[in-house]
Parts: sequence; C-alpha cells; structure tokens
Amino acid sequence: MIVEQEQQQEIAREVRASLAFEHMLAAAMIGGGASASGALVLQLVRLAAETSLTLMTSLEALLRALTAGVVVFLLAFAASVAVFTPLYMVLEKNRVRTIWPFHLAALAVQLGVLAMLGLAPGFEAPWRVIYLLPGLLIVSLFGRRIAPLWRAADRAAPEVPGIRRVQ
Repeated sequence: MIVEQEQQQEIAREVRASLAFEHMLAAAMIGGGASASGALVLQLVRLAAETSLTLMTSLEALLRALTAGVVVFLLAFAASVAVFTPLYMVLEKNRVRTIWPFHLAALAVQLGVLAMLGLAPGFEAPWRVIYLLPGLLIVSLFGRRIAPLWRAADRAAPEVPGIRRVQ
C-alpha cells in the first residue's frame, strides 16, 4: 500500500514536471516573439532618428530582429532543458512553489551566456542590462502560467505532519 502510494506520488511529480516544461516552452516562444518585436521597434526607431529609414534598412532590421528572437528562443529552450526543469523537480520535491529561484537562475544563465559572448553588462556598458529583459520576461510568463497549477497542488496535497513552513 505504501509502495503504491509512493509510486503514485512519483508519477504525479513527473506529470507536473512535464506540464512545467510545456509551460516553460510556451513562455520561451512568447518571450522570443516579444524579444523580436522589441528589437524591431528599437531598430526602426534608431533608423528613423538617423533619417536613414528605407525599405532595405527596414528589411535588414526585420531580419536582425527575427534572428534575435530565434536566438532568445533557442537559449531559453536550452536553459529549460538544462537548468529550469531540474530546478523545478528539486523545488517541487521539497514543495517550494515560488518563482524567485527561477528568476535567480535566469539571471545567472543570462549573465553566463552574455559573459561568454563578451556582452555582459558592466561599468563600461551599463546599457547592456537591457539584454537581461528577455529572460526575466520568460520567467515571469512561466510564473503566471504555473501559478494555478501550484495552487491546485497545494490544495490537493495535505500538509506533512511535523513540518511547518514559515515564510
């Protein structure tokens, strides 16, 4: 009886992890699209301010924005597989259902990737902080999508006797 109950809990944990991964991918797609549209708007505004807005420069800006969106999505997908899904499973096992660990992980992943590319924000280029926005947007979208599932899991799972969480 106890073994069967443990197996059911493990299956439920895996199902919740699969749902979380799907929500991460949906957030990554939305974040990639939002990043592409934001990059396009910024590039078109820059071109208009320089009075060099032509059809060719607009198409070039569109291709650059699409490339940026695809790169953001691919990096978010890789981070979902390598970092966020294992993090979710560890947090779910310990019944920690908050979004701030994902925000910290997203900042760490983004700073690592930007440092490898030589584009990390710093004192010489503080404007590069804007490069951190896509990851924070993606994690915020994930938080909005996963919060109802966390509330349902909290309602469905009884409190563990003898353990009291203080927040």
